[in-house]
Amino acid sequence: MTINQFIKADLHVHSYRSNDSCSTPSAIVSRSLKTGINCLAITDHNTIDGALEIQTIAPFTIIIGEEIKSSGGEIIGLFLEEVIPQGLTPLETAKAIKAQNGLVMAPHPFDRVRSSTLGLKGFYEIISYLDLIETFNGRNWFNSSDIKATKLSLKYNLGGVTVTDAHSTLELGRSYNLMPQFDGTPSGLLTSLTKSKAIMARSRFITRLAPLSAKIRKRMRLA
Repeated sequence: MTINQFIKADLHVHSYRSNDSCSTPSAIVSRSLKTGINCLAITDHNTIDGALEIQTIAPFTIIIGEEIKSSGGEIIGLFLEEVIPQGLTPLETAKAIKAQNGLVMAPHPFDRVRSSTLGLKGFYEIISYLDLIETFNGRNWFNSSDIKATKLSLKYNLGGVTVTDAHSTLELGRSYNLMPQFDGTPSGLLTSLTKSKAIMARSRFITRLAPLSAKIRKRMRLA
């Protein structure tokens, strides 16, 4: 397989449709093209509007996703057609994703800093529905969080993915999955990920401030 048959995929990216990001669709596409990223899952908080918007202008694969705030922590749905409401239990959220024939992914499930993680309780609640788990999240502060996720991915035969969790365009291209091209379907993505190589780099300190900066800027506009 030649290098041209591989893609660089980042499966956890935020746009300005998230309350903690100011990344516009055009800026996301431009930065992705500059860094060679040619497959993105846009996973805004509790909305798919950003993903649908970016899909109309991107010259590469855009997966419609959503980072859903369940009552027990955040869960990502990929290949969605409709928004899934926040506030459902983790199990209800996972079932709602599967009802759309989507993939269920656990984002930063064991991060020790964020309060929105599934943790072990949420993880085991949806284990029978899980397809993917983030084994490297560029915004995690501690390696131990990723190591724990990696061990569980191997134990339960889950697809492990490397993501930036980008809230600013400067994070795009730092971490991704180098993987064979796939047919655009959920099953195709899962198959391709089994042959992927993880390219990993933590977000720089300044870009970690992007969510706070975005929230402040948006509040000032509303004032």
